[in-house]
Amino acid sequence: MGMNESALLESVNQLSAFLVGMLNELVTFPDNRAEWRRIEEQFNRKNGIPGVVGADDGSLFAMQRHGDYDGFYCRKGYTAINMQAIVDADLKFMGIDMYPGSWSDKGMWMYAPSSRAVRAHMPIETHLLGDSGYTLYPWVLTPYMEHEEGGELSQRKKDFDFAHSSTRMSEEIAFGRLKGRFWRLKTVKAEKTSVEYDEFTFTLFLHCSVVTVSPTMVEIVEAIFEVFVANFE
Repeated sequence: MGMNESALLESVNQLSAFLVGMLNELVTFPDNRAEWRRIEEQFNRKNGIPGVVGADDGSLFAMQRHGDYDGFYCRKGYTAINMQAIVDADLKFMGIDMYPGSWSDKGMWMYAPSSRAVRAHMPIETHLLGDSGYTLYPWVLTPYMEHEEGGELSQRKKDFDFAHSSTRMSEEIAFGRLKGRFWRLKTVKAEKTSVEYDEFTFTLFLHCSVVTVSPTMVEIVEAIFEVFVANFE
C-alpha cells in the first residue's frame, strides 16, 4: 500500500529533524593545533600557499517558489537557498550557514555564526581562501584583481592568483558533490520553505556522512529515503 504525500513529507521531516543533531556532530572546526596543522599541510601540498587551513565560499541551490518566497530570489532571478561553507582539503565541511537567496556572499560572511567561530578556532598566522566577492582580511586571502591593480597584474600576482584558484578547488568540488545529492531530493515536492530547508539538511547529512564517517553510513540513510520515494503516490 502506497504512502500518500502528506505522510511522506511528515516521515521525511521527522527524519530530517533527527539528523540535524547528528549533522552538528559532523560539521565542526578542529579543536586542537595538530589537526589544524594537518589541514594546513594538505593545502600546502596542493599549490604551496603557506598557512591555508580552509576555503570559504557561497553557493546557490535552486528551490521551488513557495507562498513564503520573499527574500529568496537570488541575483540570477530564481528562488534559492544561499549556503556559505568553510571546507578543508579533504572536502569536509567545517562550517555551514544557510540564508535566503537574496543574501550576497559578503553579507553572509559578515553575519554568519561560522565566520566568527572559525576566527576563534584558527591558529595565529593561518588563513582561509575566499574569492573576489569577499573582503580581504589578515585571516581571509582573496585574489588580486586587474581593475584594482592599475589594469594589469605582474607575473608574480598572476602566479599567486593561479595558486589561489587551484587551492580553492576543494570548495567547488565539495559544493558540486553536494548539489548532485540535493537534486535527487526534488522527488519530494515541498509545499513550504521550511520543508525545503529540511530536505537540504537531510542532504547535508548524507554528504557529511560520506566525507567524515564512511560510505556505508550514507548508503543506509539513502536506502531509507528510497523506501519513502518508492511509496510516494
